[in-house]
Amino acid sequence: ELYEKAYPNPDNESIFYKMIKPIISYFYPPLDDKHLLFVYGTLKRNFHWNEKYLYNAKFIGSGETIEKFPLIFGDCEVPYILNIPDKGHHIKGELWEVDKISLEGMDDYEGITKGYYSRELIQISCNNSIYNANVYFKLEVSEDLLERELHSEYSLEYHKSHYQPIRHIQVKQKQYLGVIDE
Repeated sequence: ELYEKAYPNPDNESIFYKMIKPIISYFYPPLDDKHLLFVYGTLKRNFHWNEKYLYNAKFIGSGETIEKFPLIFGDCEVPYILNIPDKGHHIKGELWEVDKISLEGMDDYEGITKGYYSRELIQISCNNSIYNANVYFKLEVSEDLLERELHSEYSLEYHKSHYQPIRHIQVKQKQYLGVIDE
């Protein structure tokens, strides 16, 4: 009976439950506020942007895409997945649970509204289960990018020895300002 009073069925909420419901909702947001995100590059654990964008996220586990996609490295050695299914490899990365605000922040950073990336749902294999998760795909695909080597993973070792963060930030700023390199 005590359990039923503390955890009532929704049709018959107790006074106690009505009082603590806002507190519970604060610490445990509704499930529709949670989204799964598959990251494959600088958002992974121990990488450059992880702490900035995923500080409030929950790590689910390491995983890989069910479908094959091309993973290429750009001029600043930033990884991009191209939305060309069945070409390339099963991409290795990490699955995270993020809230709506964090996902919107990453959409902004990735330039979703400016047409640089799209965010799509794909299937990810993780912890012996299949999940539908969001992933960022690069939209603008030049012939140069299509001719690059295809990879299955963007490793921390590669990142530490090749990533050019200052150049990456400069390129992003130029994109946002609409400045084209000569």
